[in-house]
Amino acid sequence: MGVIKSFPFSLGGSHITSTDPTKMSTIEMRYFRHYLDIEILARHVQSLRHSTAAPALQPFLQVVDASILPLINNATPIVTVYAVVERAADIIRGVSTWIQHSVTECWMWMIVRTIEAIKKDLETSTTKVIALEQEMDELKEQMDAELPAWENVLRTILPDTPTLEQAQVAHEEAERVRDRAREIQQKLAAFVKNLHSLRETLVSQDDRLRALQQELNRYCS
Repeated sequence: MGVIKSFPFSLGGSHITSTDPTKMSTIEMRYFRHYLDIEILARHVQSLRHSTAAPALQPFLQVVDASILPLINNATPIVTVYAVVERAADIIRGVSTWIQHSVTECWMWMIVRTIEAIKKDLETSTTKVIALEQEMDELKEQMDAELPAWENVLRTILPDTPTLEQAQVAHEEAERVRDRAREIQQKLAAFVKNLHSLRETLVSQDDRLRALQQELNRYCS
């Protein structure tokens, strides 16, 4: 017997590091990076240990010595078995409400803790989105500020009738400008990609949060 968490909060990933099809990709397992995974699994292991290691499997199960079973002389031995089974059925009916209540409480606890974890993840993702948008704005402002400076430098270096040396310097400066523009474009593209991924994560987390809250309300009503 074992415990498996089907939908963990700790998520890993794989990254392709080379165009060579024979080279292995980088795999990040990221086991137990989220505190809620550890807590839920620990509680399940404790419950499993109680069920398998206790002398009586559950509080309402008892070990019965067969020698104390009543013996009815004028009936078949199976009557004794029926009597014990009927008594067990009465006990099960008596504790079924308690069992259902305990299961419901446990499930509600898991939903509440999951909601709390998702809310924390939402706050973290929202903070990342705000920081990323701010970095994008700063990069755009930096690019807008650098463009006039580049134009002035090129205009100063390259007069109407440049010498061969001036033309060479202007060409090198233009290459630096193009490299800088390419670098900024790549950063902006990476920012846009990360921002899109974060917004998708926010939408997914928000949908999951609403579904869990609806399920919790159904149990509470």
